[in-house]
Amino acid sequence: MERYEFGVTRHVPNATDATNQVVFIAPFDCELVRVESRHRVASTSGTMDVVVAANGIAVASGTSLLTGTIDLAATADTKIRGTVAGANGIPTGQVIGLLFGGTLTNLLDLDVTIILRQKRLQAD
Repeated sequence: MERYEFGVTRHVPNATDATNQVVFIAPFDCELVRVESRHRVASTSGTMDVVVAANGIAVASGTSLLTGTIDLAATADTKIRGTVAGANGIPTGQVIGLLFGGTLTNLLDLDVTIILRQKRLQAD
């Protein structure tokens, strides 16, 4: 059976909107392939993590899918790729969320793209 890759994107307009948030609810088992971000104006010292959380668990208590956080204070208008951790499965019904930390002041126009791969096709 073929395994399909697909992307989920999220635009965060400014630091005020950079709150911990759900980006995707998995309708089937999948795995994280890659995460890329780009911001127009860097934050003071902000970070972003991509996490997985089960039903009933807040994004803030989720498990990281990356080996480290993405630096939102890095050079503006530059693509930043997160390093995917070895354990990167997202079971059906669990969520992928963005978890923000540090000082997000000045952050503008953050775009995040998350590439996922379907682990198996569901039976009809």
